[in-house]
Amino acid sequence: MKDYDMTHLKTLLTGSLLALALASGAAMAVPTTYHVDLATFAYGDGSNGYLELSFSSPGTAFPATALVTNLNGVSGGLPAYTWGSVDTAVAGQYSLSTPDAAFWQAFTYGGLLGFDVTFDGPDDGNDGARFTVGLVGSSGDYLEQEVVAFDLFAGQDPVIQASEIALVTQVQAPADVPEPAELALVMTGLGLMGLIRRRRTR
Repeated sequence: MKDYDMTHLKTLLTGSLLALALASGAAMAVPTTYHVDLATFAYGDGSNGYLELSFSSPGTAFPATALVTNLNGVSGGLPAYTWGSVDTAVAGQYSLSTPDAAFWQAFTYGGLLGFDVTFDGPDDGNDGARFTVGLVGSSGDYLEQEVVAFDLFAGQDPVIQASEIALVTQVQAPADVPEPAELALVMTGLGLMGLIRRRRTR
């Protein structure tokens, strides 16, 4: 076989494997979800109040979004108050976007609260973004302003702070299932490798 043909096959193989690596990397870049549990027994039993979820940035690190799902232990319905960019169009989901967003969700103290939060961004900027969880009394006064805080910076894992009444765990992402395009790249690469090996043995 001519050297030119062999070089051409090697180029094709390298390109196929590079494309596969890029596709796999893109598939792995899935936002991480965290589950937050709060025990509110210490703040009274049967008294009304609000769960505050807030997402903010100084302005240099947006766009960034916090998607809150599976919110349980609250009174139900839409938040009592919202500020900034809060999207409640999808039932059971609350999307908060920087530079400033927050909402108060009514609930009754003395039980457990829980929710999942998934962050998308920030993609750049040095100042990052901050997601906080607060507890508010019926009069609107903070009982605890930052029960949980997530500090987010581009390209880094969140820095998480949680008080003794909070538990934050990372939700295990489901195993990635290869897309048909990725399988095609794998088969192409393996086929080219086999062809090169056969040519070399002749």
